[in-house]
Formats: sequence, structure tokens, C-alpha cells
Amino acid sequence: MQLRMLYGSENANTPPKAVCIAVGFFDGVHLGHRKVLESAIACAQRLNGLAWVVTFNSHPLQLLRPQQAPGLLTSTRHKIQMLRELGADACLAMDFTPALAETTPSDFVSQLKNGISGLHGISVGQNWRFGKGRAGNAELLAEVANGLNVQTSIAEPMLWRNAPVSSTRIRGCVSSGELEDAAAMLGRTFSILGTVEQGRGTGRKLGYPTANVAVEGEVLPPNGVYAAHAEIDGTRHDGVVNVGIHPTYEGSKSGASAPPWVELHLPGLNADLYGRDVEVSFAFRLREERKFNSDLALKRQISLDVAQALSMLRNDSSE
Repeated sequence: MQLRMLYGSENANTPPKAVCIAVGFFDGVHLGHRKVLESAIACAQRLNGLAWVVTFNSHPLQLLRPQQAPGLLTSTRHKIQMLRELGADACLAMDFTPALAETTPSDFVSQLKNGISGLHGISVGQNWRFGKGRAGNAELLAEVANGLNVQTSIAEPMLWRNAPVSSTRIRGCVSSGELEDAAAMLGRTFSILGTVEQGRGTGRKLGYPTANVAVEGEVLPPNGVYAAHAEIDGTRHDGVVNVGIHPTYEGSKSGASAPPWVELHLPGLNADLYGRDVEVSFAFRLREERKFNSDLALKRQISLDVAQALSMLRNDSSE
């Protein structure tokens, strides 16, 4: 097992204090994940120590059954950004390799103990599975960790509408456009983090310049136009985002397998965003994406979209 420090100044082998870790994939960093992290933070506070997150660089299914691997709610860097904001002192990641997939549950826990010399506590969710064949569960974790003089904390699932909150449920909500349901389980508006890249320049020609946000394989809501918040360097801006394939301009992106564009317009912002990171939060769906007969018709609709989006976002912030 190779643990790589993604942020944090400490060395995993020689931490200056006791360490309590939250372990999991944490896709989306939803309410259930937050409960696990809060448990690790509470453990660290009792010991005057540090709360670390241990996660994976890729979903295990990408190795075990690639054809069944899901799209993700958050890229690794987006996930880590949120975990840091929630209070994790450091984050370590491991690659899910064939060797790791063959590791027994007991050996997995022992390797965590050996890899983090100051390890005093492990927090996981009740439904977390680990080790070869997913044979390890919370009860086995507690048994093995106790033999290594490591405390364990098992977080019970967070429930929403009488069922556990899970990344799988949230992915389904996002992909079907049920953004309010997704937000309820995430504890925040669904968002993506991406870097602005060069686009076609069509929006600028129409008088509505857009930032083309490159996604990293995340699940996206259905093609359409959305009222959105965008955070750039800690400042929030209101605007409109289009997810789609440019049907008005045939050939822009075609084919069922072509990933959609994510195009963000921020009224009143005059800044060079190329190469900068933007977090886009999908607040409300305005309409479906459709083809227009002329640039003028498209321009008129964009004007209506912008006015509607800003009105909805203002009303939402005042409630």
C-alpha cells in the first residue's frame, strides 16, 4: 500500500501528533461522508491530534469491472477541496491497484497502521466494505483495529426519504435532473469544478461571452440551460450555464458518445478566465437545449434566459 499526501505538511510515516483517519471513496462528499469526517475530527480533538482523510484516486470498479464503473460526482481535486474546507488537516490517497484488490481485510488494516505510524483512530461508514472481495465490514474492522490498539468509530447511515444517502442515489438524481433531491442528500447545491478552456467563441459573437468549463468525467445533469452560481478565486458570481452539444451549430459536438459542452455566462464579469478553475453550481433548470433557426432567435432566447436566471437566483438568496 502506497499512501501519497495530497495536501498537508506532515509526513505520514512520522506525524507530529496522534492521527485519526476517515476512510472511504467520498464521491460527492455528501451528508453521510460528512458524518464520517466529523467523527474523525472529534477523535482528533479528544487526542489533541490531527484528522486526516484516506481515500482512493479512482473508483474500484474502474479496475475490477470497468464497464460498470460509474461517472463520478466529484473529480479527485474537487473532492479534496471540499474535504479540506470541512476541516480535514490532510488527505492521503492510494491507487486502487490489482495488488490492493487482492489484499485481505486484516492486511489492509495492518497496512494502514504501518503506513501511518501515529494512527490512533479509524472512522468509516456503517456500510463501508474493504479488502479482497469486499469481505471486510465495520465489525471486522473494529475487531482487527482493536488488536492493533486503534480505536474505531462507525457512522450510521444518514437517511433521506427513508433510505440511506448514497453516492449512487445522488448520481441518479443528477443525471435525471432531480437537482433539489440531489442537493438534499449532498447538503449543498450540486457542483462541478473545472478549468476554463478555449471554445468556439460563438457566445462572444452573440454578445454573451461564455467560459467553456472542462469537466473530468463527472456526472452532469441533462442537456439544457440552468441558473448557476460560479465561484472563482473565492468570489461568487451569478449566471447561466448551458450543458449540451450546440444543436444550432451542427457539427459543434455530435454523436451520442460526444461529451457535452459546459458553457458558463457571467453577466457583467469582464475577465480573462482561460486556464482558471471555476466551480459551477447548478441551482435551477430553466429549459431544455434546443435548435434555433437563426443567430438572432438564439440571442433573444439567451437574453430571456439571463434575465430569468438572475431573477431566480436573487429570489432564492433573499428567502
